[in-house]
Amino acid sequence: MYRNCYLRFSSRQFNLDDFSESIHLTNYSIQKNYAKEVREGADALPASNMWSLKRFQEHLQSLDKGFYWERKIYPDMKKNILAIVCASLDGMKMERNMFELYGADFMVTENFRTMLIEINTSPDLSSSTDVTSVICPAVLEDLVKVVIDNTKDKRAGTGQFELIHSLEIPRVAPYGYGLTVDGRSMQSKHRSKSPLSPINTSTGPTVVSTATSTPKRSTAAAGTTVATTIATGGIISTGANGGNAKHSRYAASSSESSSRGSKTSLTSVILDRPRTTLK
Repeated sequence: MYRNCYLRFSSRQFNLDDFSESIHLTNYSIQKNYAKEVREGADALPASNMWSLKRFQEHLQSLDKGFYWERKIYPDMKKNILAIVCASLDGMKMERNMFELYGADFMVTENFRTMLIEINTSPDLSSSTDVTSVICPAVLEDLVKVVIDNTKDKRAGTGQFELIHSLEIPRVAPYGYGLTVDGRSMQSKHRSKSPLSPINTSTGPTVVSTATSTPKRSTAAAGTTVATTIATGGIISTGANGGNAKHSRYAASSSESSSRGSKTSLTSVILDRPRTTLK
């Protein structure tokens, strides 16, 4: 931020009831078209309706407010500039070997409040008055110090420019790259069946294997009982003459009579409660 500045005045007295540009627009390109009001004494308008910073500080001294510039007005200007710049970073072009100069307009109220009016890109640096003929060439000279000299040598001076804040700006590629996501299946080509392990009936469901068979001719005697066993876990076995369920762990069975040549079915289910008998 540049430490030096200048003040501009309107050619007519400030008045909110009159919206004439001669009152509210202090640009020299506008004010030069209007005749200045005749004011006496301290209220007399300066030449070209401008004050240098030095002249403004002298005015503050006359009001016994000489410290206001360094302690209040200028610090408030820096806070305003910093807030606007940080809020506008996303819209600024951040490219190598590039810079931009901005001009900020402030308004100082009667109680020395500093209010930001606007920020302009490419401000007018022409030497149009005796005030701008001093400050504008100095701005251009110090700008070269910042952009060229200080970039090559950090020990080089920056003139009236000062660093009021520093932050790291991430560099973004000027061109976007394609972001394509390729997916691949994670399934195995060969699946192997894992053996059925005993299930804890106190916590899990009952798992019963399913098998349906049609034997050739039954060799058991008439009236043989074929046991259909539903197990709550472990080994499931069927057998003739009572089922021989000693190989079945936690077995519960029901019997059904079959005659010679009948079909024998062993049906299984997955039960939500253990020790359930299927009839």
